[in-house]
Amino acid sequence: MEGVRMSSWPRTCLCLCRSDEAVGGCLHSRCETRQRSGLSGASHMAAVDAEFPILGLCKRALQWRLRARKAQFLIIHDRAGYREVCKAKERLGNVWAQAVDVCSLDRFGHVDLLLALSMGFDHVVIQRVTTPNTAATQAQEIELAQAMGANERLVLYSSAKDLCKALAMAPKTPGRWRTPPPAISSSRQGTARACACVLLPDDSEPIPLPSDAPYGAVQLNASACSMCENCVWLCPTDALSVSDHTSELLFVESNCIQCGMCKSICPEDALRLEPRMMPSPISDGQRSLHQTAHAYCISCGEPFTTSPVMDRLLSRLLSNDTVLSEEGRNQKVQKCSTCRVREIRRLREKRLVEVGLSHLEPRRCR
Repeated sequence: MEGVRMSSWPRTCLCLCRSDEAVGGCLHSRCETRQRSGLSGASHMAAVDAEFPILGLCKRALQWRLRARKAQFLIIHDRAGYREVCKAKERLGNVWAQAVDVCSLDRFGHVDLLLALSMGFDHVVIQRVTTPNTAATQAQEIELAQAMGANERLVLYSSAKDLCKALAMAPKTPGRWRTPPPAISSSRQGTARACACVLLPDDSEPIPLPSDAPYGAVQLNASACSMCENCVWLCPTDALSVSDHTSELLFVESNCIQCGMCKSICPEDALRLEPRMMPSPISDGQRSLHQTAHAYCISCGEPFTTSPVMDRLLSRLLSNDTVLSEEGRNQKVQKCSTCRVREIRRLREKRLVEVGLSHLEPRRCR
């Protein structure tokens, strides 16, 4: 087989550091681009390009792929792995590959892998990390990308022999590119969901993901939920909320990052995390997890809490003889805060009349 010329495998250097402290210390061309865009005032598209360093390559690959019938390979390696890529160039022919030299292999995450596979590249071959600390991170990202639609189109290699084998086994003429490109947003999580919708089968059934995946749903044991709303106040992404007009717990799956804060704060242990991937039209909408009746103030009749919270509070009061010995305590908890304040003021004025000090004005807090 005739050897491939060095120019047939274009080489690009990308910096994946998204920290400002790393801009001055990295020699890749991506950092220089970020510095120039920062001086001129980055627009929305510049912010998107900065968040996805590989997006420019994907756009060019998609344009070429729409016109050609030849498969495109994306090879991800670091500086130490460039020699292995050169050896593979000399052995293979009839392969169109784009070699990308990245500053850190463990920073090339599942979002970048999914973006490449859903925008022009048929296969991604990435160099295996040998450092124990970063190898676990890479393995997690690879597993997550494969679960979200990459499957056998994503391969790891450790040597030039492995690289040649991966390129030789993949089909070279898979046909024209028929997949529409995903909708790119400035959010990495939203872009990953869009890419997964392109790569996964057109089905409404959820796809299970690894346990550490930042995508998924929250399942609720409605019989144990007391609607205390602790999970709502602690949720950092507003995935959980309470309806303004009804006592209803709402959930938006596309906002959930599976952080587990809602599960940790729930006093009834009623929440459970389910890592999964749902299609965007379904995951973007609100769905009801639980709905309960209102508890109404016995004085003014306005709703002020939920029925499960009130029932639980009254059951604890009824089981405490010391509390019941105080007259009217069980009725006070069934009043809203406004009525309780009014009751306190009324009792205070009554007490002042009894001691003959009704002419004194009560002090008010400023």
